[in-house]
Amino acid sequence: MFKKIVPWILLGTLGTAYAAYPEETEVISVPGETEIIRAPQRNAQFYVGAAVGVGSLNGHYSGKNITMNPPPDEHNANTGGDSFVGGLVLGVQKIMYDDLYVALQVNGLYDGLNHRMTMVNTGVFGERNHIVKTTNSYLYGADIRIGKSYDKIVPYILGGVEAGKWKMTLENDSLAAHRGILPQTKKDYSKNLVGPKAGFGLLVPVIKNVSLNLEYSYTFYNEKITKTLVDPITRFAWRHSDKVDQNMVLANLNYNFD
Repeated sequence: MFKKIVPWILLGTLGTAYAAYPEETEVISVPGETEIIRAPQRNAQFYVGAAVGVGSLNGHYSGKNITMNPPPDEHNANTGGDSFVGGLVLGVQKIMYDDLYVALQVNGLYDGLNHRMTMVNTGVFGERNHIVKTTNSYLYGADIRIGKSYDKIVPYILGGVEAGKWKMTLENDSLAAHRGILPQTKKDYSKNLVGPKAGFGLLVPVIKNVSLNLEYSYTFYNEKITKTLVDPITRFAWRHSDKVDQNMVLANLNYNFD
């Protein structure tokens, strides 16, 4: 779903664009030289907006026996799943000379991610081993946007940081301990993760004082959610780790204050 929605969002952006800024130019006259016509600077605008979109998890889970070297048994699996993302954005933006666009934006977003997978033994019977869930409650961050206005449409790149409260849940619904997880138990291990964010987007005027941002970003979280559990019978120590990165496609409908 994530890959299918991106081109339609960008195509819709171009199809809905029309004027929102007045046509203004500045004529610079120098005696004996050709007149130079360039767009003037515009006053900085504060804006507030509502954001909705799709997040896509790009992660990796590992469950490793760290008592023995090399580990005799290790579980690895890529994790992924789409989620609804929505919330508020606040920012300030300015058109500089020669239509250079600069903005600073902060966000606070709800993330409905709830990814679940069942791990199985690699033995002959392949019986169910344990369940791993990756969830996220909220996101917040800030970024700088730099672009250029082309006939009132502004393509831009963005870079900043994003943070979120991520959670790894380890569950064992069997009658025996597995990978250090006690039988019939479920434990949550959460961590606030922070990472750099990069992306690109389009700013499109809609009507006076109203604009639309359509953008893609990718956040590289530099840390993992990690928990070491000791099997009560074998006394083996098992290290469970959940590495998460995230794609996001957002549409922000903004009100710009004069």
